[in-house]
This record gives sequence, structure tokens and C-alpha cells, in this order.
Amino acid sequence: MKIFYILSLVSVFVYIACADVQSSNNNIETEGTRTNETDDEKSDTKKTNGSKIKTGFYSGLSLGLKNHLIFGNFSTQNENETTNQKLNLDKSHLAVNLSIGGDKNFGSLVVGADVNVAFNPASKIEYPKKNNVNIANFKVGTEYLGFAKLGVAVGRFQFYGKLGGSLSHVKYDWQIDNAPKDKSNYIGSFVWGGGIEFLLSDHVMVNLNFARSNKTSVDKLNVKNKETKTADTTIASYQISMGCGYRF
Repeated sequence: MKIFYILSLVSVFVYIACADVQSSNNNIETEGTRTNETDDEKSDTKKTNGSKIKTGFYSGLSLGLKNHLIFGNFSTQNENETTNQKLNLDKSHLAVNLSIGGDKNFGSLVVGADVNVAFNPASKIEYPKKNNVNIANFKVGTEYLGFAKLGVAVGRFQFYGKLGGSLSHVKYDWQIDNAPKDKSNYIGSFVWGGGIEFLLSDHVMVNLNFARSNKTSVDKLNVKNKETKTADTTIASYQISMGCGYRF
């Protein structure tokens, strides 16, 4: 009987030990499964929250084709007869643009602002260039622009519109008698435009931009001599540019 009791106790201890081992194994497998599930959940969360939208401070360089247009009225007087003509001159030239700015996204909506400096080589226009008469060689020099920006981000693309103003340092090379003393001055204008940005990486981007400045009066070009007279002179411009930038 003693041997039977001993065998019975040993059997019970073995059963309990096996049950504990099985329970431990089950706990380990459950923890491993939970760990894997947690890792998967984290991975899914990263995929969900891993937005391709990147905003913040940035700088850029672009090259563009700019067209300046001058409008006005030109009058010539021969003996007692006066002839009036409409002026419509334009000049296309290369433009180099440097920009810095910053933006912030709220979901897919992006708001921001930037400032630009534009250089306009070879922008000289002979004015008025009518009937072999040249009042002045008019040149749009360096332009300083500021914009507010509103856009929408879709994946690596950002589509945006811009609204702002520009201050141009224009120059005059007078060709008429008794020409004004001023050789240059600043002209302000209202500017609007838009563009597309594409992120090549987390920091490098490329963009395509369009900008248009509304007609602005150029009063200093409203001059006259003995036989000719100009009036109601205005200037406008538009530009298409491509460039690249760096987001910090």
C-alpha cells in the first residue's frame, strides 16, 4: 500500500509539474504573439502616421523666362497736326530668383510665406521705339517680392497659390533733350501666382512656378519734348520658372 501511495504522490507531482510547464509555454507563446501584434500595430501606426508632407523652413533657386510689357500713349506733332498712337512694347529675358520662406501643414492644408529676390539681366526696353523716337532706355533692375502662400499637399506633391507684392528698382537711360535728373526709382506692384512642388527626398525638392504682376503706373516715363509726348505709361510682367530647393 505504501508503494501505491508513493507512486500516486509521484504521479500527482509529475502531473502538476507538466501542467506548470505547459502553462509557462502557453504564456511565453501568448507574450510572443502579443509582442508580434504590438510590433505589427506599431508598424501599421507608423505607416498610417508616416506622412510624406514635409513643411518648415526652406530656401530655393530658380531660373525663369520673364516678359515685361509697357503700355502707354505716344503723340507726335508735325506742324499743326497731332498723331496719337497706342504703345504696346514687350521684352522677354532670363530671370534668376533666390527665395527663403517657411510653411506649416494642418493635415493636407499648407499655409506659409516667403520672400524672393529676382535679378533681371538684359531687361532693357527702348521706349517708345516709335517713328525712330527713343525717350529712354528703360530697365527693370532687381526686384524684391513677398508672398503669402496657401496650398494643398498630396503625397509628395504640394499645389499652392501665392499672393503678395513686389518692389522693383527700375533704371532710366534718358535719350531726350532736357531729360529728367532721376536715373532710377522704385516701383511697387501687386503680384499673384502659384506653383507645384515635388519632394525628391526628405530635404530636396523641385518646383515649377508662375507669377504675374498687375499694371503699375510709371509716371517718370510720361515726358515730352518739342515734337513728341508720352502719357498714361504702365508696366506689367509675368514669369514662368523652374528650380530646386532645400527643406531644413
